[in-house]
Amino acid sequence: MKQAVEQPFDGTATKQLETELRGQELSPRELEILEKDVSNAEYHHLGSARILDGIGRGFAEAMRKLVD
Repeated sequence: MKQAVEQPFDGTATKQLETELRGQELSPRELEILEKDVSNAEYHHLGSARILDGIGRGFAEAMRKLVD
């Protein structure tokens, strides 16, 4: 049996696959939203305002219950 030779990982193949799959699986509108509305800040679901609003609102409501 021939053993595979481990190649250094540079991410090129992964990026190519990601681009190919995005084109196959996402509509043009979804691609547009993904490109325009996602930040590079990798926290709270990539900085989505909708997610951050929900998290903040949830914390505020929980704190309000604790204070009252």
